[in-house]
Amino acid sequence: SRSNNVSGAATTELVQEIGFCVESRTSTISHASAGEGLFMKGNAKAGQIVAIYPGRVYMPYQLAKIQNAYLKEDGSGGHSELSEEYIKIFGTPGNPNMHKIQRYDGIVINAAKQTRSKPNPYALAHKINHPPTGTYPNVMVCPYDFPPVDNSGFSDMKESDLDSLQKILIRFVKFFRSIGSQSIGQMPPALKRFIPNSYWRPPHILSYDKPVHVQSLVMVATRPISNGEELFVNYRFNPTMDLPDWYHHVDLDEDRRRWSG
Repeated sequence: SRSNNVSGAATTELVQEIGFCVESRTSTISHASAGEGLFMKGNAKAGQIVAIYPGRVYMPYQLAKIQNAYLKEDGSGGHSELSEEYIKIFGTPGNPNMHKIQRYDGIVINAAKQTRSKPNPYALAHKINHPPTGTYPNVMVCPYDFPPVDNSGFSDMKESDLDSLQKILIRFVKFFRSIGSQSIGQMPPALKRFIPNSYWRPPHILSYDKPVHVQSLVMVATRPISNGEELFVNYRFNPTMDLPDWYHHVDLDEDRRRWSG
């Protein structure tokens, strides 16, 4: 399969400029289902954003509409466009989609193979595996909302005005000699093509409480991560469900709290 990594020269430049990059390769987990994992190249500090979860974004009301259509047609022998979308998001009972993730606000991001990702070397968070027994996660999931893109044409934004993720992206843009800069609180247009998320369908204005370009998720280092380390995140599966044989609870009480509501 085609590599998701940027070129070796680009990776070297990113490590020199930012301090780290990430790359996907065969996981260190011995289980046959592990497949690829995500690894640190360089060194990241605790609290740094190390990866972005790519994929198609679904608002909660859109998911409800998709699910209702699927349930109405289940067993009918045919599937509408909405039912087909349900299968893309959730998979089938025998082949569930393991590349979807849900935010605390009910928004789902689907990074399955049929979802296109834009060229961003940090947009590989969907490659991060659940830790094997005896190993603890070194990253955690955090929601991130990309701010609206400012197309006003101004160029007065300083890097000090950007948040941490925008700094990473803007340095990546500098690497390709195509920097843009905008007013505080908005996304420079030059960064737009590196945003690895897009809506399934444009959401209505009442579906979120603040202006955003698109919602996303990022992975934040919970401790210093050294060159060559594989990244692991707690999947926090529902303990009441049938779970795959490779899964173990990092913190069963935490998993129960997450799903108790």
